Amino acid sequence: MKIRASRCPSCGYLCDHATDPADDSARPQPGDVSVCINCSSFLQYDGNCELQNLTRTQMGALDTETQNILWSYRRAIHKVSGP
Repeated sequence: MKIRASRCPSCGYLCDHATDPADDSARPQPGDVSVCINCSSFLQYDGNCELQNLTRTQMGALDTETQNILWSYRRAIHKVSGP
């Protein structure tokens, strides 16, 4: 899905699309988490739907299922792009 573009705060990659495998019509909302497709950093949408780095504290506050999903996305990105 096309979204308002936001740069990854870790690598500067221009993120202008988002995918929710469970709901193709979903749009990112403040507080949602993501993974940069370029550098695989864990990210979170802030109140303006701008990407911010997800801190360790924020990551730890997520439920186990969400943490596992984020890690699986990171591994998938590494398989495609290399370490």
